[in-house]
Amino acid sequence: MSAALDRIRARRVRIAPSLVAFALVFAAVALPPTPGWGDEFHYSDVFMGPRASGLAGTMIGLADDPSAAYYNPAGLARSRDTTVTVSTTAIFGKQLAIGDLFELRSTAAFSPAGITTTQVGDGNIAFMALSPSSDAYQVDRRYESDEVLSGRINIEQADASYLVGVSYGLRVGRGIDLGVGVGYLYRTQSTKFSSFSRYRTPLDDGALAVESTQSQRGIQHGIMLLAGILWHPLGDDGPLRVGATLRTGINVSTSASLQQTSWRGYARPGTDELSYTRAPSPDEDRSGTSRTPPMLGLGLAWRVLPFWTLAADLTFHGYVRYESFGSEVVKLATLNGSIGSEFRLRDGIALRLGFFTNRSSAPVSAERLAESWDQYGGTIGGTFARSDYEFTFALRYARMVGESRVEGAEGEAVAHSVSGRDVGIVFGGSYYF
Repeated sequence: MSAALDRIRARRVRIAPSLVAFALVFAAVALPPTPGWGDEFHYSDVFMGPRASGLAGTMIGLADDPSAAYYNPAGLARSRDTTVTVSTTAIFGKQLAIGDLFELRSTAAFSPAGITTTQVGDGNIAFMALSPSSDAYQVDRRYESDEVLSGRINIEQADASYLVGVSYGLRVGRGIDLGVGVGYLYRTQSTKFSSFSRYRTPLDDGALAVESTQSQRGIQHGIMLLAGILWHPLGDDGPLRVGATLRTGINVSTSASLQQTSWRGYARPGTDELSYTRAPSPDEDRSGTSRTPPMLGLGLAWRVLPFWTLAADLTFHGYVRYESFGSEVVKLATLNGSIGSEFRLRDGIALRLGFFTNRSSAPVSAERLAESWDQYGGTIGGTFARSDYEFTFALRYARMVGESRVEGAEGEAVAHSVSGRDVGIVFGGSYYF
């Protein structure tokens, strides 16, 4: 990434300062260095499971359905003997504007999830196969300026994570349940970038056009470790639950490759056509390390009335620093919260509301200036259930706000406001044996 950024800065093209800023914002956002990937547990667009989605992910203290395998494995101790839950999350309509420079528009990104729980010994075990995060977007911008006759920038990016794991929950007496979990994490990211500029007057070397393409793909392997506790201070069937979850990750390997080509167009004598010459652009293979910040979550669930339950979660993501690709990477500590409310209108019908914060801790490295944008949003959902199955749905809406700092035309750091939104829909079902 640093080499790609150096090449962008080194190009001697006479274009408007706003387009220079555009290229630098692209370099900082669309082609992040591999160790700069935000981990999927630190800034999550996806709530795991349709019930959790209706409650804005407020499940650490509630934790009484199969999604406890992900949020708080101690909650598995009170699951039904055998349950199969399948759901999918679709995030679409995402827009993210970086000042007046450009706007990202997403394509639909789907995150499937499947959890099976069954009794083993005195507790319950759950097998997970899910995608904690998924994103895809595209930028296609045409432009002109005093120096550029015609120009175009196109960006396509997609990334997703996949988790396969197992969790176990057990009652240990006196209203206390304990749980542990472990999972294998696989993350993939790909970015394709192309640009073309046709200039009104020749550049220093006589070129009238510059065209370039870049394709980057990265893969990350890791292990997630999870431990949880659930306390029933007013008895096993009492109205109050208090939960705590500790989660961390271990990176196993990180690799990335960058393929790039560039051409320069020169006028053909006596014609209006251009003759293109390919410029040297060596491919790069990369490897490095990464770390997932540890997370400590606290949750409270209170059954106010037989048909009404309130829940609240608070999650703290720790600070981490490490060396990767010759650069220091830092992820700052953040604090996120959510609150959810569930109403059981009658047997088999429930409605849910939730609100959440999703504060980002963007990495800072030698090649990338600090930037951050946060999410704030709400959710609504419902369930229709029978004795041996249920169908659940949820909708979410989120706003993104923040700041992106990029290098301006004179080399100084310029702050650009970030704003955006996204819409998500979740649907799924469970079958009880």
